[in-house]
Amino acid sequence: MKRIIIESLTYPRMAMLSQMEAGLCPLDFNFDAAVPTCRTCEHSRECQWLTGHDEFQALTEKPIQDLCEAVLFCVDYVESRSVSGRHNIRYCACESCDWLRDAKYLTQQIREELTLV
Repeated sequence: MKRIIIESLTYPRMAMLSQMEAGLCPLDFNFDAAVPTCRTCEHSRECQWLTGHDEFQALTEKPIQDLCEAVLFCVDYVESRSVSGRHNIRYCACESCDWLRDAKYLTQQIREELTLV
């Protein structure tokens, strides 16, 4: 299950990075709460998430609850972008809406599995 969760983070990671303009971040998207520009940046939430969940982090060592929280953050992020783009998440066949449906099903599976443990 952990591998599936980690793999599911790939799409939102790419979506977040595509919304950020390379070269404009003095820290190259490595969030640092001590830096005032990080705290006031319009991408601070995404950047903070990316810093803790990038593809080079040891995600396999994170507890499943932390990974579940990461997926839930991504669901909120992708869903807000889809809704603002006027997508009908139930029926739209775009990559974002497909990912959302899969991620919501995945989070449901995770919750069920966690209650069985």
